[in-house]
Amino acid sequence: MTNAYVFVLAAVAVTLPSLAREAVLSAESDTYEYRIDTTPSPRAIKTQEELAGLMEATYFAGETVTATLSGGAASTLVSSAAANGSVAPGFNAGGVWTLANSAQGSATFTVRHSIFGTLGEGTSASPAKIVDALELFDLYLAGTAGNGYVYEIVGVEGLSPLLPPDYGTESAGGNLLRLVEGGDTAEGTFVTPQTVWFLDSMQGGPDRTITQKRGYFAAYSGDNWARSATAASTLSVTPPRGTASTQNLTGTGAVPFVPMNGKGDYTVVLTAGSMTRTAIVTYDPPCGLMIYVK
Repeated sequence: MTNAYVFVLAAVAVTLPSLAREAVLSAESDTYEYRIDTTPSPRAIKTQEELAGLMEATYFAGETVTATLSGGAASTLVSSAAANGSVAPGFNAGGVWTLANSAQGSATFTVRHSIFGTLGEGTSASPAKIVDALELFDLYLAGTAGNGYVYEIVGVEGLSPLLPPDYGTESAGGNLLRLVEGGDTAEGTFVTPQTVWFLDSMQGGPDRTITQKRGYFAAYSGDNWARSATAASTLSVTPPRGTASTQNLTGTGAVPFVPMNGKGDYTVVLTAGSMTRTAIVTYDPPCGLMIYVK
């Protein structure tokens, strides 16, 4: 690395006081951890384990917390709290629950009746009570729901459950619906396996600025992340100085990205068939104390 220094000694006494002010303004805050819940509202509680794992509802002094099951009266969990604290939601039945804080707002949860043994038999006399979009499909995967299974949507206006593959629906009278294999409303369904993924919420992308030489990966896919194991792609990295490096890859994954050629802009290009994606990754490490003398 080449360092360039420009000295204009006549202005030294004037510029030095400003350095102290800049040092104070550039101080960094402590590091804080946070969690982001990106699940839609209402949040679906599907199992006893998920119900038991719910976080407690927090409140501040003076606030009131209530829990209301659709069609029922509100249950007061905390009334005009004497001090800050938290309380368990107390969901004790299947249905749609609203947890409300008098000052902070409310949140809605769907709790499956199957957790409490009140789902129903899936017949006209005992229809299954469906409260979330994936419940019917999960019942099909478990071998419970099939041709002729009768259900009703309970408590969630406008809910359209995901149907099993090649199944449709027909009216079973009143608000009841019946699954029909190969019916007029039959649809195909594709369900992906569960996958762990990362979210960068700091920048819009695809360009990035990084400050360390470790801990970064460049993602690749040969078929726009449809995850074929044989789809080929090429990943090239052109550093701010030196020659570009190229990797021929297969499938979907990620490879380490290490800015070994110093600070500056690294051009990362992913090519797969007619698809080309480009990102500029700027490596800008902290330089410690910097003094400009004019």
